[in-house]
Amino acid sequence: MKRYGSDSLAYFNTRWDKDLFFQNSKIFLAYRRILDVALVSGDPVGPPELVAEIMGEFRRFCTQSGWRLACLASKEDYVPLYRSAGLKAFFLGEEAVIRLDGFSLEGRRARRPRQAISKLQKMGVTMEFMFNVGIPHHLRHDLERVSRDWLGDHPETGFSMGLGRLFDPEDPDCLVCIAYDSHTQPMGFLNLVPMYPGLGYSLDVVRTARGSPNGLLEFMVARTAEFLKRRSYDYFSLHFCFFSQHYREDREEPGSPLARSFARLLGCRLPIMSLYNFDKGFSPMWKKRYIIYDRQIDFLRIVLAAAIAESAWRLRNKD
Repeated sequence: MKRYGSDSLAYFNTRWDKDLFFQNSKIFLAYRRILDVALVSGDPVGPPELVAEIMGEFRRFCTQSGWRLACLASKEDYVPLYRSAGLKAFFLGEEAVIRLDGFSLEGRRARRPRQAISKLQKMGVTMEFMFNVGIPHHLRHDLERVSRDWLGDHPETGFSMGLGRLFDPEDPDCLVCIAYDSHTQPMGFLNLVPMYPGLGYSLDVVRTARGSPNGLLEFMVARTAEFLKRRSYDYFSLHFCFFSQHYREDREEPGSPLARSFARLLGCRLPIMSLYNFDKGFSPMWKKRYIIYDRQIDFLRIVLAAAIAESAWRLRNKD
């Protein structure tokens, strides 16, 4: 993982409810079976020259098992490798990634993060950053309480961009970014997973305490980006934005009006447009992500299985 886990989604392959498929000891992929669809999380982790080989082997394994095959949120660089293995690709959306060397809170687009920082600084809100291995027991207890209160009766969500666990000793390189109120009580935190080797971090979960002020999320993300930039990391991955290539304001192509309407319709149920509107305030680069699949006839089943895996039908707007 530390040698080939440079992609922003690679670390999420260690999620406990995923099965692993190995091609000798050099490359593996992570998947979960839902509705007889083997959903691969992101891309295989290993040398790129072995990607087509392991996908061919896994495709045969799925055929023998009577399963459909799909990869969720695969990166653009690997699409030719999947196609060489006889698979198809569908442009699903884009991942918002902050390039930290050029990160700045200047300009009109960054107005909301700037206002959040100004407001919360006046309220005495501060940030602290620590790795999993350094979290003291009493603070872990407080953060777990914040997480439980935030979730309430709702289940944890996520699959391709969710780790599914917090503060575990098996994740020593995960970074926890904690916001404190003026009385030094935790009022929210971000959990980040690493992009190896030392390239940056991906946002896993956001948690805020009940009654926390508006703008806290912008404050935490902005301060975290500044922290990572000071430590010479390259990237900070935020969210995946479904179909953003069709409605993103600075898109190069006009996009499909039908796809824009579909994304806005889904936005009544899922936080599609709100995530995009949040992310654009940090002027990210937009990284293309694809669904990889075998047969056109299976596509609708794959979409339904993916929605179940990501717990999309139970999502609430967290931002």
